[in-house]
Amino acid sequence: MTDLLAASDIMKKLYEGKDFFSEKNISSRATMAKEPAELYPENWKYDFHVDMDKRECFMNYHSCAICNMCKREGCFDLLKYMCKIDFVSQDLMGNTLIRTKTLAEGYDGAIQCTVPAGRCGSVALSRR
Repeated sequence: MTDLLAASDIMKKLYEGKDFFSEKNISSRATMAKEPAELYPENWKYDFHVDMDKRECFMNYHSCAICNMCKREGCFDLLKYMCKIDFVSQDLMGNTLIRTKTLAEGYDGAIQCTVPAGRCGSVALSRR
């Protein structure tokens, strides 16, 4: 499934050649991570850390907007497939995504994984 998705024109148009580590994108993600939970209760909630010298960022997710929507709409069984899109999109941007588990798999609380150089976070991106 992910091979077909990666080869699709829509994914290529959305992500291929884009720079995840652009100042605009990093700034936007850092701002969203600081938004109070009560402002957008079903939005993504995460801790965000970035090292621009290494072009790496780490996000520790506590809540996922797509996960919350799937629960609300009764289509939670589709969520595991939607989570795979993260790997495809990052690959198309030339990054490596490291994630060992997801909220979609039923993990409560913050998602954690170990990434190279001993850093922790639910999602670790590094430039290839």
